[in-house]
Amino acid sequence: MDNNSYNIIMALASNLEAREAYKKYAKDGNSQLWQQLSQQAEQAIQLLQQQLPQVIQGSQGQSQSQGQGYASQSSYGSGTSMGGGSNTQR
Repeated sequence: MDNNSYNIIMALASNLEAREAYKKYAKDGNSQLWQQLSQQAEQAIQLLQQQLPQVIQGSQGQSQSQGQGYASQSSYGSGTSMGGGSNTQR
């Protein structure tokens, strides 16, 4: 997983946790403040949820192209006297 995907997932998790905490805090008083913060967290959650599929899809495309590059390199090396065939199994 690339850094960008990880960051979005962690930000999403943090905002989900914050939203739940704000709902609990609202029961103890100053509910207007906690409701406002909960709404802001909800907006962040929605934005992150929209970005997540795109980021993951982009991340998979990068890892596949990197993997294909590795496969083509190892295939090239498999005919050498170094016995590169063992490198192709990962």
